[in-house]
Amino acid sequence: MANKTQQQIRDEIGAHIEVGEVFTIQGARILWPNFSGAADKYNSEGDRNFNLHLTKEQADELAAAGWNVKCKFPRPEESTEEQEERCVLKVTLKFRDRQGELKKNPPQITMIGNRSRNRTMLGEDLAGLIDASEIVEADVSWVPYFWESASGIGVAAYLRKLYVVVQEDELDEKWGTPQLQEGESHGVTQ
Repeated sequence: MANKTQQQIRDEIGAHIEVGEVFTIQGARILWPNFSGAADKYNSEGDRNFNLHLTKEQADELAAAGWNVKCKFPRPEESTEEQEERCVLKVTLKFRDRQGELKKNPPQITMIGNRSRNRTMLGEDLAGLIDASEIVEADVSWVPYFWESASGIGVAAYLRKLYVVVQEDELDEKWGTPQLQEGESHGVTQ
């Protein structure tokens, strides 16, 4: 397996996606968030990702461009009002490079309280807070990463930027803190 450039892989798979092109969906619906990278039935330990729910139109457009969009009908045991085909695009979060060093341009994640409007910048250590949050609204942008491995070649969506509004209750509103930056605790210890 020769080391190919992003452009060479893109050309080989015939994708209509430019290297470095930014894709954005405003008002996105996030499914199965695993921002913490916890191991579960569908993820290995350390794999941070989520799925973007796509309209059929978005799914068709992204699939035609070369993205790995998956569409399925809900399982009968799933309690969902939607009985139509569900289409998703898996988006990966990478804070570290292959050598384990923090990336120069990690994903930018901003969590906003729906009542207080307090903003918290979430880095690698705090991104998992989203997993247990009720997401009210999200705007997402991602870039392509063209990959090659022993199993083949393809393109993955890597998170570039996420603004996510999460549900707060009256105590969050009352006791909310001013904007927190990654690593700040405002005196809270574990």
